[in-house]
Amino acid sequence: METFDLLLKIQSSKAMNTRVQAEAIVLNHLVPWFSKNCPTLDKFQTSYEEIWSSYVAFSKAQNPKKPRMLGHDRRYLVMALRRARKKEWITKDFTKNDFPLMEFSEPIGKHIPDEPMQKILNYLNERSDKAYLQVLMAYTMGMRISEILHLKKEEIDFENREINLDPKRLKTRRARKVPIPITNAVLPLLKERHEAARGEYLFPSVIGGKEILDKPQRDNAYWWKKARKHAGFKCRFHDLRHTCLSNALAGGMPPLTASKIFGCTQAVLERVYDHIRLKDRELH
Repeated sequence: METFDLLLKIQSSKAMNTRVQAEAIVLNHLVPWFSKNCPTLDKFQTSYEEIWSSYVAFSKAQNPKKPRMLGHDRRYLVMALRRARKKEWITKDFTKNDFPLMEFSEPIGKHIPDEPMQKILNYLNERSDKAYLQVLMAYTMGMRISEILHLKKEEIDFENREINLDPKRLKTRRARKVPIPITNAVLPLLKERHEAARGEYLFPSVIGGKEILDKPQRDNAYWWKKARKHAGFKCRFHDLRHTCLSNALAGGMPPLTASKIFGCTQAVLERVYDHIRLKDRELH
């Protein structure tokens, strides 16, 4: 196995979207550079620190405004190397810690103030029931966009007012330890959506105005971008989850409980606490 790009051939075809995602990222961002600078896996295995450091500098020059891209590259690089290890093409067990992001370290999130948040909600409430519900689920329940769009009807327990996600079905950095409580703001809208859904997904894909019942919605960028622009506040959809977690911790939720419900590490909690303390200092 001579060339680095042969790693693509061992991506699992059974894992949903794994091969497609890995090919898109590794092929476009890693293979062209590694094929030129590191023709064999053996060479990469013995000098990966120097090679990765050079690649970080290369990526910074190519995409100075997109630090998250390097994090995606690392994720799928490690994924490919782990499979190469199973095939015994290499002998080292690689982890993400072998590939530091350095100055590309991404902030954990941005807290969305009440005023722009209300503008976003008001805008969507008047124009898109579906997008409005999705934003509420992220803002009041801390759900990730992948968890929302891939949510299945069978995972919703209205009797106990909770959502039980299947951890094997979703790729998340850290699985949740307990079910997600359904908030009062979301409950009635979620019931309406559940009753109206004709397939297994709460938010099925729509192509040409027709619902594709066996596929989940791909993204919600259309309405989210419009609402964000209307509010005049630059933020990511993931910042809704960060805002929810920040509000929960600031309101007195114990860190251990927050870690279980939101599915986040102690390091993430500490960084969110830093944001809260900074905000308190600014207010005083």
